[in-house]
Amino acid sequence: MSFNELGSSRPFFTKTIHRDVYSTIDPTSPSLALPGKTVLVTGGGRGIGIGIVESYAKSQAKTIILTGRTESSLAAVQAKFKALYPKTEFISLASDIGVLEDVTALFNNLKSRVSQIDILVNNAALGPDHGIKLGETDPASWKSSVDFNVSGPSYLARDLIQFDPSEFSTIFINITTEVTEPFLEMSGYIPTKLPSIKPIELMALEYPNNLRAYAMIPESHPQICYLVTRTPDSWLLLRQACVWFSLRLETSLTPAGEFWANDYPIGTRNGKEYIF
Repeated sequence: MSFNELGSSRPFFTKTIHRDVYSTIDPTSPSLALPGKTVLVTGGGRGIGIGIVESYAKSQAKTIILTGRTESSLAAVQAKFKALYPKTEFISLASDIGVLEDVTALFNNLKSRVSQIDILVNNAALGPDHGIKLGETDPASWKSSVDFNVSGPSYLARDLIQFDPSEFSTIFINITTEVTEPFLEMSGYIPTKLPSIKPIELMALEYPNNLRAYAMIPESHPQICYLVTRTPDSWLLLRQACVWFSLRLETSLTPAGEFWANDYPIGTRNGKEYIF
């Protein structure tokens, strides 16, 4: 069996692999500016989420809402970016997306602070039991991962749809990480990320006029999975691609839920491939 340069044995269709910033998805590009937009980022207090928040700040978003389970981490990120990007308003609110009551309280809290949410990026995920085989997993830990990774995105989508006016256009981006390779000893994480893909497509089909939903599927080499997930700079392209999804795809692709990976066939429109 042979592997391509990304460590996958599947057919390799991508012609160009980008590993650094390039102009098409640079959030500082005037063509990707998001003035007046309100963005909500889950898992915004650590790791990849911090980078996603900063990418939207660079794109001149009006308001960025950070949510996550650790209030102190959110407050630290809010203070840091408030100093770096004074023209953007940063709101930090602690919430557990795996708990319906928490998600409902989050949106109720926001009703008095913002009039709508233009973009929601669900970056939050819970991955317990790394390094443990399926037969050794703790059922309670497994259930918490299911509640967070499977139910959480649906809770967010439900309350987002109810929050915004029916005629208001909203974008929902779900970061569906590491679902196409059989990484071992991650049974509390990988299986719980797969179920969130189909609802993204259904959301887009059920609300074709006012909701555009996308599942982003970034990948990494199986042998360096743990390294990559612990070094946020390695996810630079993902962070910046979120901004591109938030603006460029409003007119570029069909609304029926596009699925993306950096080493698998990419959706096309008018003969043009979109590759990150």
